[in-house]
Amino acid sequence: MNKELKRLSLGSILAAVAVVFGLIIKYTPGLNLEMPQGGAVFGIYMLPIVLSGLILGSFYGGLTGLIYGVVSWMIDGYYIHWGSIFFDYLIPFSAMGIIAGLFVGGIKDWKKIVLAFLLAGVFRWVSHGFSGVLFFEEYAKGNVWFYSFILYNAPYCASSTAISMILAILIGPSLTPFLEEFRKKRA
Repeated sequence: MNKELKRLSLGSILAAVAVVFGLIIKYTPGLNLEMPQGGAVFGIYMLPIVLSGLILGSFYGGLTGLIYGVVSWMIDGYYIHWGSIFFDYLIPFSAMGIIAGLFVGGIKDWKKIVLAFLLAGVFRWVSHGFSGVLFFEEYAKGNVWFYSFILYNAPYCASSTAISMILAILIGPSLTPFLEEFRKKRA
């Protein structure tokens, strides 16, 4: 199997894992805490998307995030305006993989893992925040910017980023043998 097909396969598998994580969280009582218009408090679907960027680079990380974003939108089937599809699904999840790809190979270094997750989480928060300002203004009482960025999106973006980052730090060392085998075979 050529190396591009291997990367595409691994990225697709990680996108599928992200979808499964999202569904498990959504349908597990106690873990299915969500904001009223979407946004899971325990959204560990971020974990495989950022890992794909750390392992495969920006292109395949972004593709993994894009696949997840499309499938997630199809499962949720929720949008107020067509623009919110981009700001809530396609842009933030693609960007998470792309940003993590800037630290490709950093799965062994907890500092790079932390930086990748923090930057990806902040970009995701900004994208969801702008979606709230642009398309969900009618739900905000008073200052739409404060409501969208602080009250609505900050809590679940921060919690899912922190949980996913901690899990990545914990499992990162155990992925090293798999990654070395993956790299050997693609050479």
